[in-house]
Amino acid sequence: MTVLCAALALLSGLLALAAVLALVGFFLAPALITGYLSADELTAAEVRTEASSWINTAVNAGAAGAAIVVGTVVDVADPQLGFLVGAVIALVLLLVVAPRLARGVGRTRPPDRTAHEAARSGDAH
Repeated sequence: MTVLCAALALLSGLLALAAVLALVGFFLAPALITGYLSADELTAAEVRTEASSWINTAVNAGAAGAAIVVGTVVDVADPQLGFLVGAVIALVLLLVVAPRLARGVGRTRPPDRTAHEAARSGDAH
């Protein structure tokens, strides 16, 4: 998606812009689904709702932050530069997270606690 967003800065025709935006949209749903499924897979059963809420929070905070930064760039400079700035931000975030992903940090799911263990610890709902 980052490459496609960067490509948007190079386009001049409306049809080309629409086609590339559609391609970006095709990648958005799988990216969100992957985030939610990863959160489910990496967390214990009793905190899965919280993990999904953190995914929601991250997506919404990212969208709000991007709207502020890219909107400011579009207002001050050029709409095409806004696409490029958005792509650069996405690339920087990817580079920050990539080493952690490559090491496999957090890929082992903690074992689910039994109802008996939850009741003993006072966490039963």
